[in-house]
Amino acid sequence: YPGSIRDVSTLSNLLHYLEALALTPHLFVMDRGFYSTANLSAMIDQRLNFLIPLPRTVTLFTDLLAQHHQPLTALPNSFLFQNDLLCHVKTAVLYNMQPVYAHLFFDPARHAEQTQRFVTQLWRAETILHQKTFRHPQDAEQALTAELKGATAFFRFTQTGDHVEISRDSLALTRRLEPMGTTVLLTNQAELERAQVLHLYRQKDFLEKT
Repeated sequence: YPGSIRDVSTLSNLLHYLEALALTPHLFVMDRGFYSTANLSAMIDQRLNFLIPLPRTVTLFTDLLAQHHQPLTALPNSFLFQNDLLCHVKTAVLYNMQPVYAHLFFDPARHAEQTQRFVTQLWRAETILHQKTFRHPQDAEQALTAELKGATAFFRFTQTGDHVEISRDSLALTRRLEPMGTTVLLTNQAELERAQVLHLYRQKDFLEKT
């Protein structure tokens, strides 16, 4: 579809257009930019078949990961998909009193890659910071931000006498690293299995890049 679909009204117009061409789409595969509570509720209410990834920032993503973190990383739930080793958990959730199916995928290789990249950048900024002396916490925070935007969320700045002590915030780091390598895809199609879900979603990415 040319352009960006922002809301369900546009999606409905597209559906009418396709029907006029005697084309009946079985499933709309969306991207994260389309996700919102209003859009998801409207698609469910209008009985539009969909597959959409959950942004990591939404509460449902966090709740699902917390509930299924252990089985999601367990070897009995692993499988091969196009030579990638993945773990998968499928669970049903109620959304507007309607069943929606969440497919959680964990990619150990991507998790390791993302973790290494993130932590490497963080520790490099920390090393530069420890080579300096700061008299006020805000000075240290500004210096860290100049090295790596957003990094202050993962450190504590404590005034000790005439200098500032900088330490790592373990809880904040754990929360940031935990979702890495995890993708949650929502659909209202109960019959879709893990390989079908991945194929459909990856096919969307392939088509967008060609």
